[in-house]
Amino acid sequence: MITLLALASTFIAQPEPAAEDLLGTWDVALYFSPDAPPSVTVMEITAVNEDGTLAGAFYQSGFESGRYTRRGEDWVITVITSDGSGPYATSGRLGPDGVFEGQTLSTGRDFLMAWTAERRD
Repeated sequence: MITLLALASTFIAQPEPAAEDLLGTWDVALYFSPDAPPSVTVMEITAVNEDGTLAGAFYQSGFESGRYTRRGEDWVITVITSDGSGPYATSGRLGPDGVFEGQTLSTGRDFLMAWTAERRD
């Protein structure tokens, strides 16, 4: 037998994901090695623009280019940063659970690194 509460809960609209969900300071755990504990850094997303571009910084390096898009309930981002060794291509996916999962490719330092991030309170 279906209860009224169960029936009503199927019709309650969930809030649509908003691009503004990307904004903020994110505490990032960087996984340089599968066998080592992660190191930490910060990602800041300071603007999400209607044209799909982002502004911010990752690992104390400003976004040279940044884009976002939505895939279902997830937000997907890609940003390019650089340091003295060359460019970094960073991409991530923010799911409805509020956790980013991503990866960064460094062509100058020759590594691919996985990372996760959670919004700083």
